[in-house]
Amino acid sequence: MKTVTLHAPPFFWGDEVKIEEYCGNALKVKLSFDTDSSTPATFTVRVHLPTSFIPIEFVAPASKIIDIPEDCFHLRVSLKSHFTGQIVTCQIS
Repeated sequence: MKTVTLHAPPFFWGDEVKIEEYCGNALKVKLSFDTDSSTPATFTVRVHLPTSFIPIEFVAPASKIIDIPEDCFHLRVSLKSHFTGQIVTCQIS
């Protein structure tokens, strides 16, 4: 399991951040997002996949299972807080 610390700025999308590289057979990856801020707020996660022009979006804290195709690529995410800026941890398993 890998853990990545990210930032969710308030009201605007943050930069795309590479959280994982993959080369190999198709698999499923579980991404678990949780806030690590003193003023917790919900935030939106946008997962950018190279196989689709439409990113996967969901409200967090939450977990999501992503299907990774058979190929080599970088898994990237961007975040947006719904209230105050958030420090977010992402566990990849």
